[in-house]
Amino acid sequence: MIGRQEVLFGATGTVVYADAHRRPDSITSVEVFENADGDDSTAETALGAASIESDPDTTFDAASGAGQADPKVLNVAATTGAVVGRDYLATNALGETDWVSVAGITSGVSIRSRFDPVNAYAASDTLQSTRMQATIDATFVADENNVSGLHALSPAPRYRIRWVYVYNSETFVLVTYLDLVRTAGEHTITPIDVENATPQGFLDRLPAEQLEVQGRDWIAAAYRRVRHDMKARGLASQLARDQESVNELVIQRVKVMLERSHGNLEALTFENDEYQSMIQMHLAGEAKIPFATDSGGAAVKVNSAPVFRR
Repeated sequence: MIGRQEVLFGATGTVVYADAHRRPDSITSVEVFENADGDDSTAETALGAASIESDPDTTFDAASGAGQADPKVLNVAATTGAVVGRDYLATNALGETDWVSVAGITSGVSIRSRFDPVNAYAASDTLQSTRMQATIDATFVADENNVSGLHALSPAPRYRIRWVYVYNSETFVLVTYLDLVRTAGEHTITPIDVENATPQGFLDRLPAEQLEVQGRDWIAAAYRRVRHDMKARGLASQLARDQESVNELVIQRVKVMLERSHGNLEALTFENDEYQSMIQMHLAGEAKIPFATDSGGAAVKVNSAPVFRR
């Protein structure tokens, strides 16, 4: 899933990207608009020539997937461009598809999927990147007036990117979103950080599908939840200026996910109440986490929008 992309102010050469539903045959146009403007308005900035990610764009060279002794091993003609953690599209002769999340690569031989493919693949079936990419204009990223969220209470993305592409002679439109920011909204939590903050253990209690990545997918999902909880209170996550507090919220949200996976209702209720308490403490009323309020990056405490819940 590609969420809102954050482009750093002054960072020339920044590439924005989007993943199409299939590998495009061509890209017709890519335009950036103010989110409040219609598609017929004047685009905000020109993008460099858009392109389709060149690799991986390969074929299977032996039977793989469903029905094989190890369905996770995908035998391909080339592994060029494949990256662990990325998702690529496998397509067989019947048009059946699987999104392959790469867990490992044997150079020039095979790609290992994190999950068992649903479908079977034979020689000459394809494994491809569907990613489109373009470079943000250098003048745009250098203009302070283009910085997003001139106040903390501006949680929605300021810009949208409209990608128009062609697949199998049919035109498709895909929309992604971006903000030009002084500081990227992010966390700095590692699996070891969660382990150290969880007395009952974290890494040893992960389910099988998370063991291989040490729960990093959960940590990423936890941060997305924290961002959405900020947005629900009218706060722009990219303008938060207290990394420690954001990190603590992420860790607590991971604990909720851990207990949910184990089905321990008492522990789940406790950890969820702790998370909600931390959200109230840090974000309700006059938010204790300072937020930037102008394009220069200065930060102050702001009043969040009220959120009512039972």
